[in-house]
Amino acid sequence: MTQCVYPPESSFNEGDWSLLSQYWHPVALSSDVGETRPFGTRLLDVNLVLYRLGGLTVALDRCPHRGTRMSLGTIANGSLVCPYHGLEFNGRGVCTRIPGDPRATRIPDRFRIPTFMAQEAYGLIWVCLSGNPRSPIPDWSCLEREGNQRFSLQAVWNTSAPRQVENFNDLAHFATVHAATFGSTEHPEVLPYVVEQRPYGLYFDARIPSPDGVTRAEYELTFPFATHITDHSTRGKEHICDVASPISAGQTRIFILSSRDHDQDQPLAEWIKFREAIIEEDRPMVESQIPVGLPLGPQMEWHLASDQFSAAFRQYWRDLGMTCSAGHRNSE
Repeated sequence: MTQCVYPPESSFNEGDWSLLSQYWHPVALSSDVGETRPFGTRLLDVNLVLYRLGGLTVALDRCPHRGTRMSLGTIANGSLVCPYHGLEFNGRGVCTRIPGDPRATRIPDRFRIPTFMAQEAYGLIWVCLSGNPRSPIPDWSCLEREGNQRFSLQAVWNTSAPRQVENFNDLAHFATVHAATFGSTEHPEVLPYVVEQRPYGLYFDARIPSPDGVTRAEYELTFPFATHITDHSTRGKEHICDVASPISAGQTRIFILSSRDHDQDQPLAEWIKFREAIIEEDRPMVESQIPVGLPLGPQMEWHLASDQFSAAFRQYWRDLGMTCSAGHRNSE
């Protein structure tokens, strides 16, 4: 495995990029990567190619010969094949054949594509570019309880990952942004809650007013950007797991995984449609925020009593030296 180096064209400053590279980030659904063709994706401004040759490989999406995207290639002869000159690479990223030079008796060691630490969990492929993760992959085993109904979604938003995380953990926007889905305009108040520090994240237990009374939702964040909500209702429990994966400083891929132990007789399509509607209510709000990067200075935005999660989340990044100084839009 290789430790990725800071890409000089990155939209992040080097310090922020180096810090974020030390965490696990999902880059694709497991189902996106089959055994017949490679899959291209992007994390922290680094182009990645994902492929299966027996096991899963995540590598730099760049042929060492002439820099061609390996994700445009094929899987053949038990190898990942470059689309330009046909060089073949094994599951360790090592070049095993150069068709244009069949007389070569020894292929130089430099003819390899760097590979990175990867794991599959909960139907997602997770990558740590530094090879030395600060936090574990979140424990979302609740998603896999036998008998539960389950689905997964993904979307791409033109915003930073921290902005999306704050929105997902924000309680005060329900009555306005989500009035058409689950929010209550008659009950806009946010009841007091306490944010707890956990070894790898934050936790709070929320009571949320609704037309049917007060419901309970537990929020658990695993750093950097993975949130698990346990929604308690009279019908049972629903688990909603949301993780923001930074494509760049101003663009984020979002994965949402849900599992429920109730309403098993209801159409899965209706549940998915409901969750997609909520996503589309949030998206224009978050994409319109200025700046795109999360303002970490305490005086840069106003803060309300309901912003306890946001205060704790921002404090964590300040303590680590994060700046979020890249990816800002100019006001128009």
